[in-house]
Amino acid sequence: MQQINPQIIDEWKKEGELLAIWRCEGCFKKVPFYKTDNELVNMIYLSFARNEKYCHSCKKKNNPKPILKKKCREIILLKKYEGVIIEKETPIMLDFL
Repeated sequence: MQQINPQIIDEWKKEGELLAIWRCEGCFKKVPFYKTDNELVNMIYLSFARNEKYCHSCKKKNNPKPILKKKCREIILLKKYEGVIIEKETPIMLDFL
């Protein structure tokens, strides 16, 4: 298993308290999720980090068929409880990638 460089973790910690670090299993891109004041949003972040395996670009590579414009459950919940504005063509990981 690939280790994360301690300097990168220190840089991420400067932004706020880390809740989880998500990693794409295809391209090994890492995305930090930061703890918020809203426990519901924290649970949504943890759900995404646990259930998603591939980023949007890796999903497109693995499945060349056109992907239906279907929003994942986490995005719908974030829009409802945090008021996040998501564009139509935004990948599932919001603006983290």
